[in-house]
Amino acid sequence: MPVPISDDLRERVIAALEAGEQSQAKIAETFGINLSTAEKWWRCWREEKRRVALSHSGGQTRRPEVCDALIRAAVKGQPDMTLAELIEHVDANGAVRASSSMTPAPTAGAV
Repeated sequence: MPVPISDDLRERVIAALEAGEQSQAKIAETFGINLSTAEKWWRCWREEKRRVALSHSGGQTRRPEVCDALIRAAVKGQPDMTLAELIEHVDANGAVRASSSMTPAPTAGAV
């Protein structure tokens, strides 16, 4: 999954493009981004006067913390429950649609 790029970097790239002292390719190389990214940001600035990324608006938000109590109760009642069984349980009884993509990275001391 791509890592979000900071708005600060976008603003610095656009400022460099506005200065017009270097080519888009050189600016992209200087800031460590792809040329296509610099071109897209420049186009957005010229056409929309927008320097920041649009907020994510696609797809269904999946928040496993909404079903935290349900998940904890299910695991407490059946400690050997598989991930597939837990997903099925949350999907049937929870407020969100569950899938294996909802599983967070393991953290130290997590239950």
